Amino acid sequence: STKDHEDSTKDRKDSMKEHKDSTNDHKDSTKDCENSTKDQEDSTKDREDSTKDCEDTTKDHEDSKKDRKDSTKDHEDSTKDRKDSMKEHKDSTNDHKDSTKDCENSTKDQEDSTKDREDSTKDCEDTTKDHEDSTKDRKDSTKDHEDSTKDRTDSTKDHE
Repeated sequence: STKDHEDSTKDRKDSMKEHKDSTNDHKDSTKDCENSTKDQEDSTKDREDSTKDCEDTTKDHEDSKKDRKDSTKDHEDSTKDRKDSMKEHKDSTNDHKDSTKDCENSTKDQEDSTKDREDSTKDCEDTTKDHEDSTKDRKDSTKDHEDSTKDRTDSTKDHE
């Protein structure tokens, strides 16, 4: 019974550690999600800026077309700027998609962490219950021992 009690105490300590680890994992996952959300917001801002740049460059391109007879060189520069802006816009769109995917993965990690934490809490509760049962068994065993000792003493006394 004492061995069971010691095992139960060890199981309880292990379960408490798992619970603590799971809580830390949950905090880390929450932090990752917050960082990913911030990255997504930054990416959205970059994408909006890039879209605005693209619109501005397109306007420049149209203005350049009007002046093309007099300024072929300006038109070529504007075309290049537009291509660069379109590439930046495309890159920004890809960054936004990646950030969205990261956020989805982080949300999944957070859900998994929450589940682990709930499982760990359940393990902790079960181990606490086992510990209480072991303590009760130990008390019962001690009481049985005391009763047996008393019966032995009474029997010795009767024998004398």
